[in-house]
Amino acid sequence: MIEFIVLLIMIVVFVFLISSIMFIPTFLINVGLILIIALRARVDLRENKMYVYYIWAMFFTAVMLVANQYGFLSKVSGFLFGNKILYFTQAIIMLFIFAHLSIFLHTLFLRFKEDMKKKKEIVVESKEKNPKK
Repeated sequence: MIEFIVLLIMIVVFVFLISSIMFIPTFLINVGLILIIALRARVDLRENKMYVYYIWAMFFTAVMLVANQYGFLSKVSGFLFGNKILYFTQAIIMLFIFAHLSIFLHTLFLRFKEDMKKKKEIVVESKEKNPKK
């Protein structure tokens, strides 16, 4: 008897969940966003070899989802959820943004490091040409 009641409750909860997700505009918006991001992420992972950046992005996304209850993030998340973007889609969007932000910062760091190395070589060369007496 208890199994039947639990099964009935599970069916009611599942129907409620599906009815809230399957509202046509919400469904189309979320599937469209996920499809666009998934196609771009596929290119990133296969052609651009961005595996490490997506792993870092997963970590940052998890941290942001934990901190989602506080301050500015809760307002942004509430605004997006009010505009029919589910939390799952928000997490996928954050993952994509953090992956591209991390590759941008890594590239910026490598360029800065290379520029500093060039400046150091120029300084060493100028000291060799004009030694102080």
